[in-house]
Amino acid sequence: LMKEVLAAKKCFHCGDECLEEIHFDEKNFCCHGCKAVYELIQASDLYQYYGNKDLKANKISEKLAVERKFGFLDHPEVMEGLLRFQDETRSIITFYIASIHCSSCIYLLEHLPKLEPDILRSEVNFIRKEVTITFDHHQLSLKEVAILLASLGYEPSINLDSIDKTKRVVRKDSIGAKVAVAGFCFGNSMLISLPEYLDTGFQLDQSFKSLFGWINLLLMIPVVLYSAKDYFVSAWKGLKHSYLNIDVPIAMGIMTLTLRSSYEIIWHQGPGYIDSLTGLVFFLLIGKWYQGKSYEALSFERDFTSYFPISVTVLQDGNEINVMIKDLKPGDEILIHHQELIPADGKIISGVGNLDYSFVTGESELVSKSVGDKVFAGGRHTGGPVCIQLNKTVNNSELTQLWNVNTQSGSDSNGYDTLIDKVSKYFTLIIIALAIATGIYWGLNDPEKIWSSVTAVLIIACPCALALALPFSYGHAMRILGKGGVYLKEAKVIESLSQIRQIVFDKTGTLTQSTPDDLLFEGKALTLQQKSLIKTAAANSAHPYSKLIARSFGYEIGKFPITQFKEEISKGLVAEINGSEVKIGSAQWAGLESSQPDESRVYIAINKKVLGYFIIKATYRTGIFNCLEVLRGHFQLHLLTGDTTTEKSRLSAYFDHMSFNQKPVDKLEYINQNQRDTLMIGDGLNDAGALKAAKVGFAVSEDIHQFSPSSDAILSTSAVLKVPEILSFSKSVVNILIVAFVISFLYNITGLSFAVSGNLSPIISAILMPISSVTVVGFITLAVNLAGFKLRKVR
Repeated sequence: LMKEVLAAKKCFHCGDECLEEIHFDEKNFCCHGCKAVYELIQASDLYQYYGNKDLKANKISEKLAVERKFGFLDHPEVMEGLLRFQDETRSIITFYIASIHCSSCIYLLEHLPKLEPDILRSEVNFIRKEVTITFDHHQLSLKEVAILLASLGYEPSINLDSIDKTKRVVRKDSIGAKVAVAGFCFGNSMLISLPEYLDTGFQLDQSFKSLFGWINLLLMIPVVLYSAKDYFVSAWKGLKHSYLNIDVPIAMGIMTLTLRSSYEIIWHQGPGYIDSLTGLVFFLLIGKWYQGKSYEALSFERDFTSYFPISVTVLQDGNEINVMIKDLKPGDEILIHHQELIPADGKIISGVGNLDYSFVTGESELVSKSVGDKVFAGGRHTGGPVCIQLNKTVNNSELTQLWNVNTQSGSDSNGYDTLIDKVSKYFTLIIIALAIATGIYWGLNDPEKIWSSVTAVLIIACPCALALALPFSYGHAMRILGKGGVYLKEAKVIESLSQIRQIVFDKTGTLTQSTPDDLLFEGKALTLQQKSLIKTAAANSAHPYSKLIARSFGYEIGKFPITQFKEEISKGLVAEINGSEVKIGSAQWAGLESSQPDESRVYIAINKKVLGYFIIKATYRTGIFNCLEVLRGHFQLHLLTGDTTTEKSRLSAYFDHMSFNQKPVDKLEYINQNQRDTLMIGDGLNDAGALKAAKVGFAVSEDIHQFSPSSDAILSTSAVLKVPEILSFSKSVVNILIVAFVISFLYNITGLSFAVSGNLSPIISAILMPISSVTVVGFITLAVNLAGFKLRKVR
């Protein structure tokens, strides 16, 4: 009897029947596991989680089965393959979770640290349906993280066919199957309803009408319950959180047709609208399929063509060669110098690594690694060169994610979703009000038109084309810029570029370029030993002058192991090599009391003895003055350089303001005073502060691993001359976006005028929806590509 009484009670956490008498906080629970999770949610001030009934979690009493399912995650080799990062205390894992589908999911998953204190950070990528979790592996195992997610209803999908990365498991209820079901039912419903369309005076026997009506009802059931399910789920979840998404009017239209058709057929009041309903869902799903395929294509191009224009030193047969990181493969031995970033996971085979994993963990303390230790992608090395053997390929999309870590922090959507969400919210309210007004009007004037006109209003006004406009405009623009050598951190940089009014240039490495032929050494003749010491120290630096000096010695000069290495921005470097101290940098850094050079000089001191200096006669990039001349007609131009005033007279004709002998802090202070509409173009090392402070920062990349978190974009050296075209293109893209918005609104206004007047059927509305999306996407693709034609022509 007791079990019968308890069976009528539902578990407050998971909703299952309570077969045990477990009470807590005046609520019933089916097991102690559900009660424990409830207590966690309550203690973490996440009670609003229960406001969405669709988020009820899995039954915790199934924990043993779940533990067995994820038992393989305890194996060290599996963990090593899945983890994105691991140090002495922290581990980072990225899971694909198919059940992420609304803001409620994002809310709960990003508040996992409140549920489990040993989870340090949790970030959701909604578009990819991925959650990246940082946790303390001393207190919480990878298996326990997976079990926690599963217990909350977000079971991670893990495919071990390729241990390189957690793969997505394709859900069985794919969009293709739903389109097929809707199409089958639509075609048969049209055939059954054919007599209704024929105006021949032929009358069906009442028994046949009834039979065909019931067959139509049977055809409607899988369409409404299966094919159209996602529209209802999305609309319901939005309403539960007091949020009106773009699926609300669609769900209302489908439900209106469903109820009206069921009423007419069951009570023999008419043939219903089953053919219109099934056709409506069929064409809606075609539009949704098209939109999904378009996003996938855009995402693919973004992941695989927006690699960073950077290279890394690879050791092959004892020789050092530069290789683009996209061409690296497992087994390659790479040489990582001071301030360079590790592009892929591997292990140290020589040298000592002092790694800063702030890109990955947000913590900037150095982690020391020795020979045999594993290192992870995203670590920035400080000190002497270290040789690493890669055991994974370079994942460009993961490097992009590392680059974006600061911009994505605390955000639950990509940069362009917020505007669409706001527009669709008010748009939906207006459409619902308009549908109600339309129903009232036709109810008073011509009741036969109520259902078709109201449904047409709800369907035709779906802002799908509006939702496509922004991501496609910016997405195509990023692709075109990437092909032109401009690699943007995120889409909203395009909008920022369109607002630029003044441009600040660095000189060295930006306006100028240097080759070994431009290098001249003044001082005592260097011995072979001294050349090797200088080359070894200079090659480990990321500074353009140091790289130039190292290359000038050629391959015939060998290198020694570095014991210690230190570099100070705007001063120089010091290294201990084979028992000798080597200093390269300014006169004061080398040990001279004062110096007033009239040319760019880099002094050399070995064991506190100044041997001389390199004179670097940097030449201006071919075409740079034509570029400046074009820019000056539209923008205010500023020059901030650490060089002396020797080039002042030559440059004064092109700049509105020039400052020489500038230290990094001076540049930062200047940008802070003019940051509102400023584009800063410089290198990612000395100009990091200024790049970050500017509205937009371009880090110019030569042939080194320039991976600066401070910049908004990486600019290849070939793209420096394209700055006028880049800025013009950005303005064009924003204008194209505005036109796309206007097209979308005009479509909706025109369609609504026909729908409200009762001259548009629901099925025609459903056909016009994907057509409008195709029109907007087609216009954007054509217009953005035409706008980018001039950019691609510039060399």
